[in-house]
Amino acid sequence: EWDRVIRVNLRSQFLCCRAVVPGMIERNYGRIANVASIAGKEGNPNASAYSTSKAAIIGAIYSYMAGCYETQGDDAKALEYAGKLLAMDPHNAVASNINSSIAYKALKAKDLDKATDYAQKALAINPQNTVAPQVLDYVKQMKDYQEKMKKYNDAKKKAGN
Repeated sequence: EWDRVIRVNLRSQFLCCRAVVPGMIERNYGRIANVASIAGKEGNPNASAYSTSKAAIIGAIYSYMAGCYETQGDDAKALEYAGKLLAMDPHNAVASNINSSIAYKALKAKDLDKATDYAQKALAINPQNTVAPQVLDYVKQMKDYQEKMKKYNDAKKKAGN
């Protein structure tokens, strides 16, 4: 019974989303209506497979959507789904990873303030995030370098060179 409930309630919805999301992203439009239940949020001791499948729908679909949008570069949509994950679990690893990925992209674009902001958010969500500390370390190195270059250039101007 457990396997059937999981297969019908969870796997079928995931496979459907996986099939249609690429087209939605390509068209920059689409709607998906997955059916969950309050049992997925609050549980039902008399229907554990059902409650588990509905909770998994909520988490899996939000995680999948956040990842798809982040991969496609739509940070706003990725963060929207990350926010939904955080409403369910304030330490959600996927939401943390979305933030650290945005931090990394900001770092590559040399937007050090944005990189710092999102790396700190990632660590606040999940202190075990491995990318965010690396981003923060690199930002510190870059800021130290910029400060040294400023001092060097100021000294050079003062010396008349």
